[in-house]
Amino acid sequence: MSRIGNNSIRMHPTQVTPESDSTASDDLNGLVLLHSSNTTLVRVRPKWPARDVLIDRDTLQRLCRAQDRLGDRATLVLTRGYERGGRLRRAWRRALRELGGLVFILVYPTRWRERNDIFSANGHDINGSHVDVRVMYNNRLLNPLPLGVFTSRAQCAMFEHEHAALLRLVRSELQCAGLIVHLNPVEALQIHCDTANNIDGHATDRD
Repeated sequence: MSRIGNNSIRMHPTQVTPESDSTASDDLNGLVLLHSSNTTLVRVRPKWPARDVLIDRDTLQRLCRAQDRLGDRATLVLTRGYERGGRLRRAWRRALRELGGLVFILVYPTRWRERNDIFSANGHDINGSHVDVRVMYNNRLLNPLPLGVFTSRAQCAMFEHEHAALLRLVRSELQCAGLIVHLNPVEALQIHCDTANNIDGHATDRD
């Protein structure tokens, strides 16, 4: 493990370099550890309860390429990457996903086919090439899922319709950078994406 130290990184389309800033970064066996930041090319806001995001360097650079192409039309906000942890933590996460899946089926019994897509680990337990991203537009962080993954289909469809052009733009630039957005409508709204060469891992759950 090589430690960069208490420097931040400035994320550019083709490189990641340390700078003096407020965002700490470590290089952990090819993974980059990012803390919350509003000063980098791709912003970082870890999804609660996490306090940082682990992402592999190649995927980070792909996000930066997408953001570079987006320019000031939209801002990507990285929220989730690789979820590390020991056996107990993994077992706890798996139990929470199982519970969540059961509740989901009780609330939406006709959507049972979506359970695995939404409540599997979706590759976050495998490596740092599986990430969740949100979008900031006009300095406002969009909230496509006000009730999380329990947001109704009608609300999801309404958001898709209202922001159709923006979502097409963001997804297109991610795809051009080699990041594939999940096909499930809920996962697609929280912009879960994988690098093209790791797409097979996103539906697995091997805690």
